[in-house]
Amino acid sequence: MQAAAELLEGVDPAAVTGVLDLLGHQYRIGYDNYGAPLIGILPPSPEATQEVFVLFNGCNPENACEDITLVSWDLERQPIHLEMINRWNRNNRFLRAFIDPDYGPVLQMDINSGGGLGPDSLTRQISAYFAALERFAATLDVV
Repeated sequence: MQAAAELLEGVDPAAVTGVLDLLGHQYRIGYDNYGAPLIGILPPSPEATQEVFVLFNGCNPENACEDITLVSWDLERQPIHLEMINRWNRNNRFLRAFIDPDYGPVLQMDINSGGGLGPDSLTRQISAYFAALERFAATLDVV
């Protein structure tokens, strides 16, 4: 069990970019239309068409946020069958997939820091999202 001193009371861009650096992802940091931090993760190759973002929610003035949402979509993957999305949602916990009429298939995951979040847990959850994203993309290729 981690000591309370090791827990993050809020997730901030530095904690997330530390994990992205560890995982070898390149990214850009900015702010959304409401002033909350926003991280755009660059595609791993020039051929990749998926866009991945980290959205920060419930932030204080120091940008420590209650939770983050990892979200991706692929504008090139249409049409997608709703049954495939429903099957994905039935078989995958903590993630949700849906079809956005403007952006196509979307895969989303929330990470909450309520009560504290350990750095190892943050790393595991972000890693799990990227692993699920690969499985999701492979599932879309089968349709």
